[in-house]
Amino acid sequence: MANSKKYTYEGNTALKSDKPTQAEVEYRKAIAEDKNNATAQYNLGTMYYQQKAMTRLSSDSKTPLLPIRLVKKKNTRLSTI
Repeated sequence: MANSKKYTYEGNTALKSDKPTQAEVEYRKAIAEDKNNATAQYNLGTMYYQQKAMTRLSSDSKTPLLPIRLVKKKNTRLSTI
């Protein structure tokens, strides 16, 4: 479980550094270590949503994007909401 949290943190760091491929790898490692790691699952899904929204935005500049931000939650590292 400790490795799962470490991978989640590394995924968050990669995502903040605009490295979505590396973030995906880290989130998948986190989920493989602990299938109940809801933060890694949520962050991976949110990242996919952002990528899809950005793809849609590039093809249709009138499509609005929802704001997604990283926040610090109590007793955790970074999580995406």
